Amino acid sequence: MPSYSYKLKLDIINDFNDGLTRNDIIDKYKPKYKTLTRYRTDTWIRNRELILSMKENAKIGKCLTQFKIRSRIDSVRKTKLGVENENKLDKWIVNKRNAGDAISNKNIKTQAIKLARESGIDDFFASNGWLRLFKKRKDYVMRRVTKANKITAEKKESVISDFHTELNEKEKFTDFFLKNYGMQMKQ
Repeated sequence: MPSYSYKLKLDIINDFNDGLTRNDIIDKYKPKYKTLTRYRTDTWIRNRELILSMKENAKIGKCLTQFKIRSRIDSVRKTKLGVENENKLDKWIVNKRNAGDAISNKNIKTQAIKLARESGIDDFFASNGWLRLFKKRKDYVMRRVTKANKITAEKKESVISDFHTELNEKEKFTDFFLKNYGMQMKQ
């Protein structure tokens, strides 16, 4: 079931209060909101006092819905590992990366289990789901080093020699024009 904005509900209620019929309201909003039904609009119109009171509550609570905006600290998901241990794990990863070490998923899981055992949490398992959500919470992206588009040493030498050859040809060409025509080439 799609979720409709508070503004749409207010617009429909205001149109009804201004004298539009229910069929006219459906005809007005149906092209933009394909899943809008007569039943939904009738429900909003029937509950218009509650919806309009939400507007007054929104002015008081400084938000546009009936729910209060939670702070980032309140919305932290509580895991079996715990917030403190996850912060320790986060610092461990940052320190390892700053030292130039490559960190794999297995390293993160191992360290998480180690932290859990040190804290006395015996029923913690660093599952793939936990790891995925941990990386999402901490905004980590794991990338692998691949061999794609890497240049071998022999290929590097040929690229450098081709560059030097091209540079020498350009110098010869420039010298030719200077000698024969007395003009300067654009660099």
